[in-house]
Amino acid sequence: MDAISTDIEQPDARLKYPFIFSPLRIGSLTIKNRIALAPMASHLANHEGKATDALIAWYVRRAQGGVGLIISESNYVREDGRGGVDRMGLQDDDRIPGLRQLVMAVHDCGVPIMAQLHHAGHQAPPKAIGQYPIAPSTISLFVRGEIPWVGSISRQLATSEVKELVIAFGNAAWRAKEAGFDGVQIHGAHGYLIHEFLSPLNNRRTDMYGGSPENRARFLLEIIEEVRRRTGSSYPIVVRISGDEYSPAGYTSEDMLSLVPSFEAAGADMIDVSAGRFESYEWVIQPQTAPEGALVDVAGAFKQISKVPVGVAGRLKTPSYVEDVLASGKADLINIGRQLIADPDWVNKVAAGQEDDITPCIACNRCIDEIALDRPIICAVNPLAGRETIVRVEPAAIPRRVMVIGGGVAGMQAALTAAERGHHVSLYERTETLGGQALLAGQVPHYYEIHKIPLYLASKVFDADIELHTGVSVDADLVKRQRPDAVVLAAGAVSEIPHKLPGADLPHVVEVLEVLAGKTDIGPRVVVLGGGINGACAAEYLYDRGHSVTMIKSSVPISAKAGILVRKEHTLSLNELGVKILTGAKVMRILPKEVVISQFGAERSIPADAVILAVGMQPVNELKVSLEALGIPVFIVGDANDPREVLEAIHEGFQAAMQI
Repeated sequence: MDAISTDIEQPDARLKYPFIFSPLRIGSLTIKNRIALAPMASHLANHEGKATDALIAWYVRRAQGGVGLIISESNYVREDGRGGVDRMGLQDDDRIPGLRQLVMAVHDCGVPIMAQLHHAGHQAPPKAIGQYPIAPSTISLFVRGEIPWVGSISRQLATSEVKELVIAFGNAAWRAKEAGFDGVQIHGAHGYLIHEFLSPLNNRRTDMYGGSPENRARFLLEIIEEVRRRTGSSYPIVVRISGDEYSPAGYTSEDMLSLVPSFEAAGADMIDVSAGRFESYEWVIQPQTAPEGALVDVAGAFKQISKVPVGVAGRLKTPSYVEDVLASGKADLINIGRQLIADPDWVNKVAAGQEDDITPCIACNRCIDEIALDRPIICAVNPLAGRETIVRVEPAAIPRRVMVIGGGVAGMQAALTAAERGHHVSLYERTETLGGQALLAGQVPHYYEIHKIPLYLASKVFDADIELHTGVSVDADLVKRQRPDAVVLAAGAVSEIPHKLPGADLPHVVEVLEVLAGKTDIGPRVVVLGGGINGACAAEYLYDRGHSVTMIKSSVPISAKAGILVRKEHTLSLNELGVKILTGAKVMRILPKEVVISQFGAERSIPADAVILAVGMQPVNELKVSLEALGIPVFIVGDANDPREVLEAIHEGFQAAMQI
């Protein structure tokens, strides 16, 4: 997470990754390498859509990391096109001064920046625009899953209003150029207004902007032409498209490929390929289950016919894989998004031969969840992301003796941050292995990426000046003997045991962490009691190993404490696997070969060779009282505070170390 000098000698990196570190020409703009910061909302602008110090610092930090190009988050071209409350705007000339400051700050880092031009269309939240959203046709917005803005009904645009919007895009492009942006990207993807015109799912018009694929593309083509007219013949214009909608009755990549020549003829200097729409959001923001480079082959099809460079996005983060994509000729530019939130120094670390030091993005999508809830961007594994102006890790005024109890992600982050600040740190872990529950969850296909962060933190702990003790259980006497100045209690949590439930003590009843740790043999027919994160992980883990699984849950949401998008994907995954999920059910008793439940006022039995207890987690923080009695400041973090996810664990560990 620490900044690396941008003045790095790169001979070895250029030999190992010659394609990554080769220049690329986009129209009249030449960039120094093939890595771009992908456009992502940050919600760091103010309510008026103006750039703030926090927003500028966000982009500067990523420019310092060595990228060849920054593509800004969406700038709405009109007030009715806001994608959220605190989005950037280019709707009038008042935005120019603040955006000019942003551009100058990024340029000072030696990096060009493009402005993304955007209109949210029927995905503009009414609370952000103060009216019903507009769209090519009157439709209701339905999104599979628990996305907060379900329910908007759009108003169909008149033909004259479409013409006005074309002009609005041209005006916004002119303002971007006046502010000093090095080019613009026209956002024609992800189910927003331009995409809605392109899509047969949204566009039911009968005028010149509807009907045939060519007519549906007319709005975008006129926008490209107007932007070119307003900005001049040499100003770089990038067009971002969803190469495939991945939705029933939506357009396919073959449909979109036929339009590429017309995009180029209208003035596009580059085609940027993404995919999906809100109804297929797993293609817009790929979950942990998606392979790296999920859209590379789609981009490759566009590259075969395009006369201009082609960019691609989609979980691209491993240097060797990125190099292979570029070498294969399937793309010219790699858009990296979430990985540059997790570690803005990705490019510089690759250049310096420090690939193992890259903080891994675990695709938990908590960054996206915060944006969906109209909150500023955040990152599970990088506590500094989005807080560049308010948090700085600096040496402590007085070095202290800090004792960290627990070697999960919360404890390791606390130990690392405390050591970075100059404290003398000792870390105690009860087991022989660092990592905690995050390491166990990494065995589950849906949560596979999570295991990378405990492994990464453990490697950092081994390299840091931290006194490490594994296989040691800590009690108050040990703490008293060590005489620390502060204790970070990160002992995690254990499974709750429902002692009052008849049969909970039977030999075939197993607690969930033992299952994930592989410490017990499980029969073929399994009943999982509880559908939180651990219960859902156990269900998927066991199904993946050939068991028949039934999950019993009293309420509806699966993985309720997970982020919105992860919860959606995990629920879909369990259903698609064939895990039977019974909701609104109460477990009455456990018998040797069955579980008796009450559902809809009647009792019935579920066959069970094994019963997994996943009804909740109990924080392990009993030491708090005895340690406070010794007069030692105690900071309780992670699951020892309240069982939740990686984000809360890492952030609380970080914050505790910052307070010592």
